[in-house]
Amino acid sequence: MIELIPPVFPLLGAAVFFGLVTVLRSSFYLGFVERPIGTALIWGLCSGDWVSSLAFGIFFELFWLDLICAGTYIPPNPNMPLLLCLFLVCAFSSQGFEVPSPPLVAIVLAIPSAFIGTELEQRHRVRLNAMHEHLVEEQQMNQPVSSREIALSILRLWTLETLLFIALGALLYWCFALLIFLSGDFPGPESLNWTALWLTAALGGVLSLRTKRAVAGLAVSLGILGVLIFH
Repeated sequence: MIELIPPVFPLLGAAVFFGLVTVLRSSFYLGFVERPIGTALIWGLCSGDWVSSLAFGIFFELFWLDLICAGTYIPPNPNMPLLLCLFLVCAFSSQGFEVPSPPLVAIVLAIPSAFIGTELEQRHRVRLNAMHEHLVEEQQMNQPVSSREIALSILRLWTLETLLFIALGALLYWCFALLIFLSGDFPGPESLNWTALWLTAALGGVLSLRTKRAVAGLAVSLGILGVLIFH
């Protein structure tokens, strides 16, 4: 029997954690922690599900490896789809449903959320432009900068991203609950394995090199792979 209400503790835990990671990404630099593999390790430590955590972490780390923050450009937030997938696996596994490994349908539906989270973050930064100009004026006048405004902006971003995750997490949960109700099983291909998915995601790592040799090597490799598959 599928529960109508999503499991509260996994959803809230993932949402709060996502809000915190987003704040770390834009306010404090902690390096490895904000990366998908670092987020996956922390989730695995808290949940005990190391297999799913590391599998998803490796995939999203490779998949988004080509996108880096540069200047005013804010890349998609890979931790949003990562934590959404981990939440869905935790939610339905705890109810006795067999979740495919890897759950490709969940991954595909969760990936667009990375752009939604970044859009919210971008809008928040635009709203902070007025506060930034005010702080610059205070600094030029040798006045003490108010840390209260900075703390409130960080808290506001954490709250917005947390609420967004709760909304998207509940929406995806109900979508998969409906699919399970109609089909009887968690949707996903049975013949796919994590190795094939990791190799596909590794294309992002090759493209991140941004050299003609890397792109040429990738094209040749795909050609050879295609010949072997058809053969």
